Amino acid sequence: MENSQPHKMKESGTNQEVDKCLEQLRQKLLDLSLRNTLLNHKETKRTIRIVDELPDITFKRLVVEQESMILLPMSDELRAETQIIEKEESPISFLMKYFHEKGGLFKSINTIESGFDKNFREKFGEDCINTLLHLKKIGIIDFESADKGLNIKLISEDIPNDASIKQIRNAELPKNEETNAKRHFDNKLQTPLTPSQLESRCNRLRLDAKTALEETGCNFLYLSIGFLEWQESDDSERCLRAPLILIPIEFERIKIKRRTDYFTYKISYTGEDILENISLAEKLSKDFGIALPLFKDNINPEEYFSDLNEVISHKKKWKIAREMIIGTFSFSKIVMYRDLNSTMWPSNGSINKHKLVNTLCTGGDYPSASILPGQTDIDEISDNFEYSLILDADSSQMHTIEQSMKGKDLVIHGPPGTGKSQTIANLIACAMSCGKSVLYFTIQSCNA
Repeated sequence: MENSQPHKMKESGTNQEVDKCLEQLRQKLLDLSLRNTLLNHKETKRTIRIVDELPDITFKRLVVEQESMILLPMSDELRAETQIIEKEESPISFLMKYFHEKGGLFKSINTIESGFDKNFREKFGEDCINTLLHLKKIGIIDFESADKGLNIKLISEDIPNDASIKQIRNAELPKNEETNAKRHFDNKLQTPLTPSQLESRCNRLRLDAKTALEETGCNFLYLSIGFLEWQESDDSERCLRAPLILIPIEFERIKIKRRTDYFTYKISYTGEDILENISLAEKLSKDFGIALPLFKDNINPEEYFSDLNEVISHKKKWKIAREMIIGTFSFSKIVMYRDLNSTMWPSNGSINKHKLVNTLCTGGDYPSASILPGQTDIDEISDNFEYSLILDADSSQMHTIEQSMKGKDLVIHGPPGTGKSQTIANLIACAMSCGKSVLYFTIQSCNA
């Protein structure tokens, strides 16, 4: 087969033109809608809240010292007392009266959650429902329906006094200067969950993360330290929450406690990059002109919170929630978003200088010619072939492999049964034997 005559080629674009095209492609990879949990995160049964721990110490243990940390359910010292709320008595009045003897309780809490049936709402009102739901959410109480009202179980270690009301209401973590308790400096992380709840959530997250890793090759399991509470506009009453520092982690199930008959779980830092919330950074930049500070490994979370507070100080309704939550966050497209940034590449091999990328982005022509060997004797090719094969190959396949290993870009096509898959396998083997890395991807389809 004769090679076609070369034709006049369109000039390749400049690096600036390629960068502009890549930036347009990058923007398409970001989801800036409120469906994105990186902009609008909500706690579910697939999340685990960490309570009564120091963010700086947690970061130091996990990332700097790379120690595993054990997740603790409610400890033995956590008291459990069951009381009944009669329908004649408002839950708020009951809680105020009952908890007042234990050290006081805040009067009202705002939350976007709602629940219970219509009769309950009509009887007790929305405000008390929100109060109960928030108390349950932050681990102060647990409750369930009962014939005469609700069974309320007090599950917190300490009922808040007046000085700590604000901290408990916001479910925030203590600050470094507020404590020197030993429990804040160990290798354990306290949760507000019962042993059964903790095991159920840990196991579900572990299996979800394992499945995601097997199917996509990406780890979706993170410990989020800190959340930005923000609104879409100054007059909006809807509070949105976006995670700030995302540490990639993995679960390990280590042993069963004989006393509780439940597994113990621990988390470890995977060693992958600690990610900033790129979706949030882009949202703040586009809609508010705010540059989200980058989190660097040489600073601690509290320093980062301080830097961010200065940036958002003109936003009166915005605040940083000093909280830690384990959950799954999808970063599969974020990885591609970062890879398409030419500034992230080495100067001697930037993506915007690659001839194929240049052609795709600017529409320039790419030099092409047939590399078919023609009627070449297989013995002649075999004698000069320098690479090891793992599968049998004919002369055209060997020639194709040889041209590819010399750095030529090519497309292999042919009808079924002509050895395309064998050629791909041999190509991968040859590249690996030469110490090269290989990115292999495929799109498979099947008929329903």
